[in-house]
Amino acid sequence: MVDKLEIGKLSKPKIKNLIFKELKERGLEPIDITVGNGYYLFDFGEDSVVHFKIKGIRNWKFAIWIQDSDDNTEYLLWIFGNKRNWIDKFKPSASPISSEKLRLPHEYTEENQDDYETPDWAVLDVLDQMIRLKKNRRIAEYGLRHSDEGFFEWLYSEFVWYDIKKPLQYFYENKIIPILYKLVLRWMGFYYGKYIVPRKLIDQSLIFKNCTVSPRWRTGIEYKKGVSEDDRFKLWCYLNDSKAVEFLQKYSNFVQYKDSEDKKGFWYKRKTEEDEED
Repeated sequence: MVDKLEIGKLSKPKIKNLIFKELKERGLEPIDITVGNGYYLFDFGEDSVVHFKIKGIRNWKFAIWIQDSDDNTEYLLWIFGNKRNWIDKFKPSASPISSEKLRLPHEYTEENQDDYETPDWAVLDVLDQMIRLKKNRRIAEYGLRHSDEGFFEWLYSEFVWYDIKKPLQYFYENKIIPILYKLVLRWMGFYYGKYIVPRKLIDQSLIFKNCTVSPRWRTGIEYKKGVSEDDRFKLWCYLNDSKAVEFLQKYSNFVQYKDSEDKKGFWYKRKTEEDEED
């Protein structure tokens, strides 16, 4: 790849296009390309993160990260990929296919070209693994998982977990759980409406994208204005021992708030003798 660089300034879109050109020359066609600025809460700058798929490699996702160096003279480059079912955090260090950190200059000149002739092997290794995935995906995946099982035993367990158990678990946690949560919150509002207002159920995965969020759901109760500290504490002790709150706490971040006028809210804490002295 480096031997195809032309003397002159480099940019992140130019590096991306150079990599895609290399992929196409090897029979790997990038599709579903999206360009972003960062990962999770980290901003790497404009055009720093490229997500894409390769036509013919089913269920795999690939990415290019291009960051500026601390002294702003080089680009730091990673190319990586992971099977969608295996993804926990989609980043180079958590992916079975990943290049080493590569360095490319902001400006490629005759004076510095000798400094950037060595990182090709790392890029080529990633491309070779992509080619193996395209030729025989299951055998390539088996090699990447470093499994102690035999191939057919691994293939069976992979099928049972990712094609049967995980879809059922996904359906339960994403479709059934929200319905049950809303029913429990409605029940709380019906029986304890004199004291509390159930908060809206929030899907935190919509807020923190490109990252696994645990717990996924966030909800809670607000105490109505005028409810005494003693009543709040008694009610919370009762609810905390109930099956309803135990169920809500299993898959969600369940919070109790001071009152419905306190929009930010806080964790409930009973006053201590030290607090009263203050």
